Amino acid sequence: MAPPPPAPRSVDEPIEGFDFAHFREYLNALRISTKEEGFIRLGEHLMGTQKRWLAEVEEGMRRGIREFVTLKARQIGISSISLAMDLYFASRYPGLSGALVLHEDAARAKFRSMLETYYEGLPEDWQKGIVAHNVNQLVLENGATLEYKVAGLKQTSAKTLGRSSALVFGHMTEPAFWGDGSQIAALRATFAEHNPVRFYHWESTANGFNHFQRLWQEAKASTTIKPIFISWWANDYYLCKVGSPLYERYWGKKGKPTAEERDWAREVKELYAVDIDAEQFAWYRYMAAEKITDEMELLQEYPHTENHAFIATGSQFFTAQSLNDAYQRLIHEDRPDTYRIQIGREFTETQVIIVPQKQANLTVWAEPQKSACYVLGADPAYGSTHTSDQFALTVYRAWANRIEQVAEFTSNSMSTFAFAWVICYLAGAYEPCLVNLEIDGPGEAVLNEMQNLKKSANISQRLGGDNVKILQSVVRAMSQYLYRRIDSLGGAPQALHTQTNTRMKERMFNAFKDCFERGILVPHSRALIDEMQNIRRYDGDIQPAADHSDQDDRCIATALATLAWNDQLRTRLIGQGMIWTEAVAPSAQLPEYREPVVNRMVRDYMYGLGLTRPVDTSKRQVSLGGKEPPRKFGLRG
Repeated sequence: MAPPPPAPRSVDEPIEGFDFAHFREYLNALRISTKEEGFIRLGEHLMGTQKRWLAEVEEGMRRGIREFVTLKARQIGISSISLAMDLYFASRYPGLSGALVLHEDAARAKFRSMLETYYEGLPEDWQKGIVAHNVNQLVLENGATLEYKVAGLKQTSAKTLGRSSALVFGHMTEPAFWGDGSQIAALRATFAEHNPVRFYHWESTANGFNHFQRLWQEAKASTTIKPIFISWWANDYYLCKVGSPLYERYWGKKGKPTAEERDWAREVKELYAVDIDAEQFAWYRYMAAEKITDEMELLQEYPHTENHAFIATGSQFFTAQSLNDAYQRLIHEDRPDTYRIQIGREFTETQVIIVPQKQANLTVWAEPQKSACYVLGADPAYGSTHTSDQFALTVYRAWANRIEQVAEFTSNSMSTFAFAWVICYLAGAYEPCLVNLEIDGPGEAVLNEMQNLKKSANISQRLGGDNVKILQSVVRAMSQYLYRRIDSLGGAPQALHTQTNTRMKERMFNAFKDCFERGILVPHSRALIDEMQNIRRYDGDIQPAADHSDQDDRCIATALATLAWNDQLRTRLIGQGMIWTEAVAPSAQLPEYREPVVNRMVRDYMYGLGLTRPVDTSKRQVSLGGKEPPRKFGLRG
């Protein structure tokens, strides 16, 4: 049996700008043709998937939400009921300006035909006169207009979806298959923000980790957009009934779920409060055995959960399976600690503040450990490429046979001197630390400021002071990567750090790929994995890279860290016997409370420069002048 839909909250309270009771009456009057039951009254024969979607939309609208992103399985009736809502909005609200946006011309013809069938199936008192209905638009006598727009399956420089009047209503189908993801932003720029009857719905099956997946993640993090997941287990027809030949073959009298089935059924229960029964297990086995035998394709078309829907496909530089495995591992990891490093015009204005994830520029998965070694990769904005518009650095804990991510910093609004300070702060906190900086373009200015900080340490040593040892220890904790050609027979290194020309980028990314796919490199950043699936080898370009519209800054930083570890640090760690085994894996137990390490290191570093300590140095001080109590720094390894 399909699970019941969630009940909308505060069902007795009216929704501003929309009457759900009236819409349900409309559905009861709407006569449509279905593949399972022929002509029916839609409202009297709603599938479980459609009921669930309506309940989710109503619950969201009662909270003031007017934009929805639906991630769906195939053939579950979401497009059908969404089209009914399209026609309802145009009929209900005079003068409405709306759009039905499709991924290809063939879909436009199909949906036009469906809307005509819907209209003809309405009783006369529900119909509104049609002024025009062609390939471009549907215009009713009440002045409402529903434009037909085609996003297209290919990349385009013409953002035609945004060339229209402000939209009060929008129904966007299969955006996962739009050829140009930037069309999404162009279209959203036309959305009304305050009209009480506004409504926008994106609905699509998954198509790998592309722009729709990013739209889905944005919806999950947003307070004004609601994500809705509707899958096969909510469909009344997707089951093999007890006693049927298919049920007997794929379940039988003594059937029981496999270990893998128990795992995904448990995840469905945890995420959606839905129990999978024997008839549904039998149906999914039947689909896997006789309909879609490719496991990855089946998961993409009929996902159990939102986490199974996005399957890496295509010609990525990193293999699809390795990316999928990484995503599945991240699902079960604890949430990291998040901070914001704020650097003013003066060194003394630095603050480290505990903030929610959406406001953070520093993410920490594990705090520094004694007797551990670390490696840091840093890519300044516009350092590796002209499209890399973020300052990014990442810190990995290093063993001879493993590097595991412990911290990540990103910002698209800072100066080179500030980025240099952040590098030194984190290298000082995670000591001893080998730093590898991309020095092309702005990287030279970052390196110059790092050298200036070392000079400041020497000046402080000559002037004396109680905190000179602290400053000296921070500076000594940071060593710099020494570049040497890989085909050199010996001799001294030629330069500090790395300049990512074509040859070096190829070397860096292949080392990154090898370590990641062998399980030697263990990332914890979801944003990093998202960037990794954008790395490809494009026609005419011999080096791996992201498309000009995609980010790769975190990838560059990790590749720099991998290069430094492999070239300069790994051999020393082998000699020291620093080998990772399961016995040294992170403990699940949290440490005793103590002040956040970065916060302490930042203050101690500044005090070492001779600054005066503030009067209040209690543990309740989050940052310089802060008053909120800090939390643990996020030990996990």
